[in-house]
Amino acid sequence: MKKLLLLVLILTLTSITFADDIIIESFEEGGPVLGWQEVSPAGQTQNTVNATPNLASTDHVTHGSRSGKFTSVWTKPGAAAGSNAYVSGGPLTFWSKRINCGTPAVGPNIPNDSVIRADVYNNSADSIQFALYVGDNGGQTTYERGPLMALAPNSANVYEWKMGEDPTTAYITGNGVLDGSASKLRGMVIYTDTEPTDSQFVMDVDNIRIVEGQSDLTPPANPIIYSVTQGSAPNKLLVKWAANTDPDIAKYSIYYATNEAFGKTIYNRFSNFTKLPTDINHPTTQAEIDAPTTSPLYIYVTAWDNALPKNNESGASQILGAWLNPSGSAATDLIVLETKRYTSGADYINQGYWHMVAYGAQALKDNNRYYGSATAAAVAGALVTLNPNPSTIVMWSCARDGEAGAVRAVTPECLPLIESYIGSDGKFIISGTGLGKDMVSGGNAVSFFTDVLKANLVNGTASQAELMGDGALAGIATFFTGTNLWDYAAFAAGTNNEVLSAQVGAEAAISYAGGVGNAAVVYGQQVATLGFGFESVRHTGETSGTFAAARATRALLMKAIVDYFFAVPPTAARVWNIYE
Repeated sequence: MKKLLLLVLILTLTSITFADDIIIESFEEGGPVLGWQEVSPAGQTQNTVNATPNLASTDHVTHGSRSGKFTSVWTKPGAAAGSNAYVSGGPLTFWSKRINCGTPAVGPNIPNDSVIRADVYNNSADSIQFALYVGDNGGQTTYERGPLMALAPNSANVYEWKMGEDPTTAYITGNGVLDGSASKLRGMVIYTDTEPTDSQFVMDVDNIRIVEGQSDLTPPANPIIYSVTQGSAPNKLLVKWAANTDPDIAKYSIYYATNEAFGKTIYNRFSNFTKLPTDINHPTTQAEIDAPTTSPLYIYVTAWDNALPKNNESGASQILGAWLNPSGSAATDLIVLETKRYTSGADYINQGYWHMVAYGAQALKDNNRYYGSATAAAVAGALVTLNPNPSTIVMWSCARDGEAGAVRAVTPECLPLIESYIGSDGKFIISGTGLGKDMVSGGNAVSFFTDVLKANLVNGTASQAELMGDGALAGIATFFTGTNLWDYAAFAAGTNNEVLSAQVGAEAAISYAGGVGNAAVVYGQQVATLGFGFESVRHTGETSGTFAAARATRALLMKAIVDYFFAVPPTAARVWNIYE
């Protein structure tokens, strides 16, 4: 009986099957590598002359009927490079080439814990090192390189990169980490710091593949997030999003960050996002979660499909944020974001518009004002209501929408909702460089701009980035605007800022330097219209500075607006006659 059981067990084990390898590139007709080209960025290609790859080779074919033959012509003797991006940062004479994929979007997604292999034949008398490199975050322009493998002269080799185990090297634009959930093949590199004996190096490459992959490598579309607001009790956060329309959605995940750290590098704008341990099964599209801290929180949502053996995760939704009142009161300020600058599928750390919620949120936090946030789509769909409250503010960030193209500065369905909110004594801030150009110059909402916001567009291109407090907003001193949200060296003249004037009953505020005119209009201690992006405010017009100082300047601007909204009118005094 024991022998029979053992035999059954063996038969059962041998029946286990694995998924087929997924071919990334085999150099057949129509393959993406037909668009490859050799490129020479500084410090990456050295002592070599570019040569057109022969992609019709039949030498050393391991899959299909063709392989790729790549010939590099070396410069001898070689000249020392100022730095060596492959090994060290010091001067070194080396011979290298990067063969860059011209159309990486054609290739399949590579989950970041995959094992990828390539068959490489060294056709030369010299040894050389070989590696593949990828673009992480779904093929974005941040490159990460796999381990270098030595190719002996005239030898067949199988290159292997265990992406979940092997060290990843920052390559050109990378950070040494496979960010996101999947990557795309971007190219190959060869390298040696030993002067070659031959004047050229030739290699045949074939069958670049994901080992035992899965049939579905396409992640779902990024979810559309609607709102992050106060939940049903203190310390409860309510997150809402739209159901993904992909046919195989399994669940959603929520990530949060408590860190407001910003840096000049692309990798330090939002940091330290943590995934909540419990996922939400599709088609549920909201979750009430326990806030892990009393500090401000930033939230994004991802979607997962049913792919096997491993589910694919989407990229991040747009980021929203909240700072909850410890009392649990839902009467908080609301930040509303238009979404023109959000691109589904793109790397979230590259999309500066997402920091709109942080810049507005920071300014509210620094003025001790609790807040939630929503997208304009949530307001238009009645998932979030603009509730007038004598103690709260709605801050609408249309950013640079409306400067060009068909996208509107404010979602059209939201215009009557805003008008009703203001008409019911709601307090409202709106900012964006394209606001007047869209509504007035474009003729899309002239009456809203003039009758609801009580503003006139004088000039859509102020060409001035130096501003100073004036009129009802005199509480802030000189400040500046910039065209780049995180790079002070990208300071520009503010050509897209708008010059505004006030309708009867309203007041012009904030002046541009040089007598250009006014940058804001306020009225009724209710409405503040800014002809520039609030997120673009900074403390300096120079090409240096700190995020802390810029944040402090935005906080001062917010304070001036808050003081205007909530100024206590002077008490009427009676003059008594001492003889009465």
